[in-house]
Amino acid sequence: MDLSEPTVQEVTQIWLSKSSIYFPSGRMGRYIYMMDNKNEYGKGYSTPRQHHTVPGSYLKGFVHTEGDRLALYDRERRQFRSERPGVVARQRDYYAYETQLGKKTIAVEEYLERRENAGMRVINKIDSGAIDLTFEERVDLAFFAALQHTRIPAFAEIVADFDKVVHDALKEENFYPLGDPHQPDLSGMPGAISPAELMQHIEDRPSNTRNAHIEAMLSSAQPIAEILLKQQWVIVRRPSIQTAFITSDKPFCLMPRPGLKQNAFMGVGVATPGIDNVLPLSSSSVLVSQGPGVGIRTCVLSRDDVRRMNQSVALNCQHYIFGRDVSLIKRIVVSTGIDKKKWREEKRVDEI
Repeated sequence: MDLSEPTVQEVTQIWLSKSSIYFPSGRMGRYIYMMDNKNEYGKGYSTPRQHHTVPGSYLKGFVHTEGDRLALYDRERRQFRSERPGVVARQRDYYAYETQLGKKTIAVEEYLERRENAGMRVINKIDSGAIDLTFEERVDLAFFAALQHTRIPAFAEIVADFDKVVHDALKEENFYPLGDPHQPDLSGMPGAISPAELMQHIEDRPSNTRNAHIEAMLSSAQPIAEILLKQQWVIVRRPSIQTAFITSDKPFCLMPRPGLKQNAFMGVGVATPGIDNVLPLSSSSVLVSQGPGVGIRTCVLSRDDVRRMNQSVALNCQHYIFGRDVSLIKRIVVSTGIDKKKWREEKRVDEI
């Protein structure tokens, strides 16, 4: 990298200075503070109440070129149907953050929209055939990908379950409380925390579960984006317009390579060696991040490889898979058998 090129932290700080969200750094992570009262509900303009857990602009990339409908499979209702991208994968007030004054703000929703717009500009460039991304475009796409991992309801469930499991385990242990002179010295271990600090961090989570998810969503996205930027990127393309990639309501996938041995306790995460981080970008391209490394290359998959990748994406879904036509979605549902089982996320500590 050229020494004059801005670092990830510098680019991130520029973005954060333009937003209504401030992340003070610290050993225990980052917290968010809503800074701008003009973003409160009802402040002189129409407030968006339906918040997309998967961006509608992103889902448009999986619509058939001859129509405006998105084919989907609803795993809970066991139903195939077609919908407009703007009316699926959304929940009322999902990113409405409650301030310390008890008022709701849409600053987070507006922040996500800015990140979506930046990411979609890069995806459109890739779909035009280009891979010569600038550093800032890589950062835009890395943040977009990271947020597809942390903004979804499935991630909120992972965070809640993780907190409960760790909190219950720590309650069974004896450790020195905060401020005790016998606390272990962790000064030579950057990022390390003591059991007492971890317990305090979990107990300090907001009692408002939506706020807790929003804070975890935003504080986790940045380190995930930084990991992705240190990995080799492969832009995977379909062999012809007769084939198409799909996506889901849990679009960011961790795909193990053959032969990977999984740690029984820790599981796998974004930085695990032997894991490919996969995000379908549109019906014609997929981002695969595999590291460590630098640079971007491209490859074209065979029809069989496209089918296998679609099956992996489908198996990763929580409630929905999305594609360009119902016949494609039906074939994938039948081949994976996801209509015969419910989603169950393994509690993987380092996925958070």
